[in-house]
Amino acid sequence: MDEGNSSKDSKLNYIILIVDDNEENRLLMSIYLKKSPYKYEFAQNGEIAFEKIKNKKYDLILMDVQMPIMDGLIATREIRKWEAAEKKEPVPIIALTANDLQERGGETLKAGCTAHVTKPIKKDDFLKEIQKYIKN
Repeated sequence: MDEGNSSKDSKLNYIILIVDDNEENRLLMSIYLKKSPYKYEFAQNGEIAFEKIKNKKYDLILMDVQMPIMDGLIATREIRKWEAAEKKEPVPIIALTANDLQERGGETLKAGCTAHVTKPIKKDDFLKEIQKYIKN
């Protein structure tokens, strides 16, 4: 499953990129977004996400921190460097982490993330965090 459309008749065209190597996590987030007005796409690691971002505009990125090939913090740094070089407006990036200690040290914010959500992801908190960065 690479792409989802949570609302086929939606007049809104907000697109979220979900970056997570765990298929169950991607499925859970897609279920949470199913009745929302957002479209979404998936990337299994930071390297794939970075390539997608260079070729398409996303309104929000949900970025897992710990992934193989290119982790979320490295991917976020690369995205921010690319946005600056291309003079693109920074897309909000919400870090997804099972380790709250990473956030206590400010690692996600230092890497360029806009915010973070700690796993396990609770639906209400997840949707509220998204709504902070996507205007309806």
